[in-house]
Amino acid sequence: MPQLTICLLVWLFLSLSARIQTPQVDQLQDTLHQVTENGQAAHLLTNYTYTLKIIKRKTEKNGVTRVESETFEAYAPSTMGRRTTKFVLIKTKENDQPVEAKKLEKERLKAGEKLLKADTEAQKNSAIPAPPVKPGPGVYFTAKINAFIGADYHLRMTTLLSQSEFSEPQTLFLNGREILVLKYCLKPQAQLDKEEQFLRQTTGTISIDRKSLILVEAEGWPVNASLRGDKPVFRYQQTQIKDGFWLPRQVEINCSGYPSLFGKLRQDFAFEFSEYNRFQTEAQEKADASSR
Repeated sequence: MPQLTICLLVWLFLSLSARIQTPQVDQLQDTLHQVTENGQAAHLLTNYTYTLKIIKRKTEKNGVTRVESETFEAYAPSTMGRRTTKFVLIKTKENDQPVEAKKLEKERLKAGEKLLKADTEAQKNSAIPAPPVKPGPGVYFTAKINAFIGADYHLRMTTLLSQSEFSEPQTLFLNGREILVLKYCLKPQAQLDKEEQFLRQTTGTISIDRKSLILVEAEGWPVNASLRGDKPVFRYQQTQIKDGFWLPRQVEINCSGYPSLFGKLRQDFAFEFSEYNRFQTEAQEKADASSR
């Protein structure tokens, strides 16, 4: 009987090991290409309202840290498949304090006018064939920082995925999901926009959901280990909403501790996304009805 138990345990171990075997990096090229493509379904965000909180942290010369925040309701007008829209933001809080009721009402009226105008334009243009919409399980958010000192900084996951070399694959399980973790470093010949050059001085990890084939987290640190502080240069996280899509959850860009990457910009930034709710304009409702 003990021998039978041991045999069963060995068989179970071997079966589990085979099932979670991590592929080699050279076997992942198609997977990485698909992961890049799967985060470009930009039209998904036009289907939702959500809350966006932007946080700025700055440490003064006296050591005191000043934190400022703005919270917005975000709406994306319909574009009928085109990429010409701009998000309509309604500020609801400043430093976690509600905006004055009269001011908020005025902002809501302005936002309604912008949405109605965009919806009307979308219906007028609906007769013109729109470019095909990329199917996919999610969308990656591009974090943009305007430094007001002659330099801007952009963080794009598509750039990180397409312009990096990967190594040291590992398979982990998180909340019952299989996650592939890879170490990244930028290719020597990486093609980056001016606003993305800081990425050349970073290395770190990306995490991929194996079922959805989409990036769910990325974290970057200085290549020079002696420069590393208590916070990463950046951290990017996605969340899977109840509809099954993967949308942005949180983005951090910590500039204050890394002057060699960000120069005189001594602030840390965070973008927090929450409360995704399905939203449709009249144009979107008509488009959905015609497709049924």
